[in-house]
Amino acid sequence: MDGSKAPKPLKSIGNLTTAVDQLLFHPNNEMLCMASSLEKAAVRLFDLDSQRVYANFPACMGRLEEPTSLGVSPNGGYLSIGQANGHAALFRFENNPKY
Repeated sequence: MDGSKAPKPLKSIGNLTTAVDQLLFHPNNEMLCMASSLEKAAVRLFDLDSQRVYANFPACMGRLEEPTSLGVSPNGGYLSIGQANGHAALFRFENNPKY
């Protein structure tokens, strides 16, 4: 990059309707977790291999509040989502053989 041109994105993801203020890569670089604290259940998982957003996440959309923090376990088996109401949600990735 020579500095004279702005870099072009490889992919644009428009599945959240509010500004993304949290990003977290899976430790195995399998996916990217995106969240917006401006709306309830505004969390999406993007599969880096297929370049698609998981359509079935979060499955508990009616119960998930505004996300305030994201975390993933060291081996990538669990995703935690801190919420504006002070609660945390814990999700298990079924495709991880270590859990």
